[in-house]
Amino acid sequence: MFTNTPFGFKMEFPNGWAISVQWGPGNYCGNGSTGTINSINPFDGQYHQFQSNTAEIAVMYRDQKEWYPLSGESDDVMGWLNAEQVNEYIQWTAQLDSDYESVMAQAQA
Repeated sequence: MFTNTPFGFKMEFPNGWAISVQWGPGNYCGNGSTGTINSINPFDGQYHQFQSNTAEIAVMYRDQKEWYPLSGESDDVMGWLNAEQVNEYIQWTAQLDSDYESVMAQAQA
């Protein structure tokens, strides 16, 4: 399933895992905190186009209750990824085991 957000999108896979890809104000990306982009309210009900050469991702399990530690034990977000890197993480997320405990045991090994 695809879900859009003011800053990007989320993809949910049959294995129970989802990936969020975001760029724009407040995100770890090329245009996250520079220039006039900070003066735009992305929640004002109007369409805004945000462009960036990089984006941030987060990987989560079922209903966003559990997040995969992408950048260490306590950081669930990985930023400043280019399009090729985001694509690799999309494919990786789609192939994760549907057993959350198994995936997390490998993540912390």
